[in-house]
Amino acid sequence: MALPIETSGTARHERAAGTLPDSATVALRLGHADDAGDLRIDLAPSIVAQLLADVRLLQVYPYYCVEQTMSAALPAIYVERLRKRTGLPPPDGPAPAEVAKRAVDRLAELQHYDGSWGWWEHDDANPFMTAYALYGLTELARDGHPVPKDVLDRGAASLVQQIAAKSTTFQPWGGDRPGSEANTRAYMLYALADAKPAAVDRTILAATDASMKQLNSYAVSALGLAHLALGDRDGAQPLLAELLKRVADDGTYARWDGPGWHSRWQDDPIETTAYALRFVHAMDANDPHVARAVAWLRSQQRGSWFATTKDTAAAIYAMSETTAPESNELQPHETVRVVLDGRTLKRVRIDTPLLARADASIVVPARALKRGGTLRFEREGTGALYWSTDWTHYVHDATSAPAAAPFHIARRFGSAEGNEWHVGDVVDVDVTVAADTDAQFVAIEDPLPAGLAYQPRQRESGDNWSGLQFFDDRVVFFATRLSRNAPLRLRYRLRATTAGTFTAPPPTAYAMYGPPSTAAGRPAVIKIR
Repeated sequence: MALPIETSGTARHERAAGTLPDSATVALRLGHADDAGDLRIDLAPSIVAQLLADVRLLQVYPYYCVEQTMSAALPAIYVERLRKRTGLPPPDGPAPAEVAKRAVDRLAELQHYDGSWGWWEHDDANPFMTAYALYGLTELARDGHPVPKDVLDRGAASLVQQIAAKSTTFQPWGGDRPGSEANTRAYMLYALADAKPAAVDRTILAATDASMKQLNSYAVSALGLAHLALGDRDGAQPLLAELLKRVADDGTYARWDGPGWHSRWQDDPIETTAYALRFVHAMDANDPHVARAVAWLRSQQRGSWFATTKDTAAAIYAMSETTAPESNELQPHETVRVVLDGRTLKRVRIDTPLLARADASIVVPARALKRGGTLRFEREGTGALYWSTDWTHYVHDATSAPAAAPFHIARRFGSAEGNEWHVGDVVDVDVTVAADTDAQFVAIEDPLPAGLAYQPRQRESGDNWSGLQFFDDRVVFFATRLSRNAPLRLRYRLRATTAGTFTAPPPTAYAMYGPPSTAAGRPAVIKIR
């Protein structure tokens, strides 16, 4: 039997993407004292094939909170619409009906008793999560996928109540940023206009319109899409004019930025540009900003990924709505070689715009990348090729790597001296996470040492988390809020089951929708007699 050996380091991902002939080379550089992991290479001869590969990646994401559940399902529906428009056959992999059913079942399970949704099942109603879940379920139902009527009706009723509520309801998103309550309300109005147009309060809509100049570009786009969903093109026109004043367009790329990162996706430039692209395209498909915004989104892709599940999903369905394959993509006749340091890894003949998964993905084992290398893509013939790479490597001195990380994480195993126990002992694990600034939607991953099995007692693990998941090799906590004034303390129990000496890799903490940075603790050695 071949058994995988997990490293004691902290995983890092080095991602790249490109299109032939514009970009054809990737330099793989391994840091000092780092260990190489596997390299995944994906090939796509058309934009449809590339988007389908991106959707497949979202299907295997392990943490199924409300956002990630919807971010996995909704792009699949949009890409399926594009596939049907282009007349291409269904690809291999999960069928849209299977993806939709899994999402509907999970979101029905996560829906709160009052019809709202939070990030997980144990936290308060969140206005943005409620709107996102309702919007996605409505789109699934629109494509004929079964969604229970009571789930939609209760979700719409809750969203109506939250839209009309006082601004304190928007605190998780508003925080200390003046006017951000209106930004959140704009997206909520968009989701409600899509799901139940008759329930939109036109007085609240008009008041939100009046704050147009104070809204960020994400909200302006969402509010414009709300007007279009209501059949009010005239009402959308001033919002389009405001949005076009804010575009950063250099003739090659066009993008819209938020005012700055603060662990909320409303300011994420990728998602902001995705929603702006959808709005501009809906108003005028021939607007020159459309093609340049699509080009900018493609330039931000790293592997089959952007920065988060949420912005990856937004970019996928923005591009699937606004792009169509070139004629050479639908009728390719090309041979592609993937070469590592002069050695051919794979040769693929492409005569169809959709590749079988065996040809579309290549995995280079870690042992072939111990010294890094140079990867190159070569082609003969006509057509297009989109490529992406995702190389995992492991950092052993992770405590000094992310100097700008906003979190600090420490872990302690019980009270025994030298981390030594006997088979059968129960080991208490305490994890403390402190933040330099207030943060939202933080994930804390604690890898488990081999030789110990978890004994989860969910409600005895602290009170400040909203989600908790146990896996074979790690325990993961999710905190909706993390205050700089109150460190988060988490605890759980393991039982020593196997004698030996084992390594507990470093715990990590990161904001799932904030600037990409990870704080790592220290590894530990566990001895069981």
